[in-house]
Amino acid sequence: FRSLVAAEAISSKEYYHSLRRDQDRLPSGILTKNIRYKLVHLPQSSMTPHVSPGEHKVVLKIFMGDMIPHPIENEHEKAALLELVGGRFNTSRDELTLVSEKFPSRIENKRYLEILLDTLITSAKSMVGERNRDGVSASV
Repeated sequence: FRSLVAAEAISSKEYYHSLRRDQDRLPSGILTKNIRYKLVHLPQSSMTPHVSPGEHKVVLKIFMGDMIPHPIENEHEKAALLELVGGRFNTSRDELTLVSEKFPSRIENKRYLEILLDTLITSAKSMVGERNRDGVSASV
């Protein structure tokens, strides 16, 4: 770290600020400040394993309008995304909800959901691209 800071001639504060800046967006470009998370916080149990059921559950929610910059560029991509997510999309609120209890840590579940959201967007774009390449109607 010190050699990097010395070679770049930047302060440690600037270095850590640049690290934090990289975490402000998902790889698809969505600003992480627009993503809402719901976490379960339960009092620590006195009985082993000191973990309550559902304690590691993380819920990710994002409005389609909050996906800024808009990785979903047109209605065909939105239709493909809705096809992929199925019932996880609330059409009346225009909101996508993803839930994970897959890992034994809230941090891992949060990262998993961010990666899942990014993968869903990438897959929707590639589905539309493949349909356009094959000459198939892009409507769902």
